[in-house]
Amino acid sequence: MKRVIIVLTLCLLTCACVSNKPSKEILEREKYTNTKQIVKENIFFALLIKILFLTLGALGLASMMMAVFADVGVSIIAILNAIRTLYFKE
Repeated sequence: MKRVIIVLTLCLLTCACVSNKPSKEILEREKYTNTKQIVKENIFFALLIKILFLTLGALGLASMMMAVFADVGVSIIAILNAIRTLYFKE
């Protein structure tokens, strides 16, 4: 998680330095905070589903097949959620 934040910060600084426009820096900072929030949502959602199915599996209420389908489903949802960063309004 910290590596993602560091990479996004470096991208923000690079864009601000290359463009020589102070207004561009504010826009990039908004993109950074938006992307950081989406990354946190994806991580939280994936961990929540994994813990849920780990608990259900330990209690014998969920099979391995259900856990695999849930994991693939969470991956697809996380990818679709991450696509939101491409459509950031300027």
